[in-house]
Amino acid sequence: MDQFILNKSLLLDKEQDEILFSLQSLSATNYPETDEIVAKLSHLFQKSETKWIEVDFSAWGSDTKRKEYFTLFRKAILERHVLSFHYINSNGEKSQRRILATKLLFKDKAWYLEGFCLEKAANRTFKINRMSKIALTNEMYDNIKKMEESILNDSLDGNHLDWADLVLRISSRVSYRIFDEFEEKDISKEEDGYYKISTSHIKGEWLYSYLLSYGNYLEVIEPKDIRNEIKNRIQQMMNQY
Repeated sequence: MDQFILNKSLLLDKEQDEILFSLQSLSATNYPETDEIVAKLSHLFQKSETKWIEVDFSAWGSDTKRKEYFTLFRKAILERHVLSFHYINSNGEKSQRRILATKLLFKDKAWYLEGFCLEKAANRTFKINRMSKIALTNEMYDNIKKMEESILNDSLDGNHLDWADLVLRISSRVSYRIFDEFEEKDISKEEDGYYKISTSHIKGEWLYSYLLSYGNYLEVIEPKDIRNEIKNRIQQMMNQY
């Protein structure tokens, strides 16, 4: 009987730990009121509150204001507020935007916000680092002229973006980057020790900057237009010196 009571006590103790750990995981995403719930349950279970996980959506060195942006994004998405902000596109053009935010997306080392842009009357994906003066408006989705449900429920799969099918040749000297930045299925090793990468990326200024960051360890094989643009940029760099 004593052994049964001990086993039941250990099982209950384990279940309590799992409940607290699950809530701490949710708290790490800044979900509302979870910190208060964790504190109350820790007191009820007579357990110390161990902060075993933390998620910070901001980059190193970000100011407090930028960290607050993610709270605004969450509120805009969950409470259906229209979000306004200034945005700088890949061509350096600045514009004022108002969107119905639908989802936060982390992809390829950067955060993006997806939503329906009221200025463009279309779904758009915005890179968060290019956003500024972000604010919630008093406008709610239901207070705006009703739009077709099929448009608002679009999954924003990126079809409006310009994609490039890349074939790259990269030296094994930077293999640490290759396996960090590309999927294994896109990587094959050549007989001369170089790696061949076949992948797709969105076109834009950031892509050229990224490819040039490999220096002489990377060669663009395809497509020809990106290969030629890289050659032109290298030549312009040489001309500066």
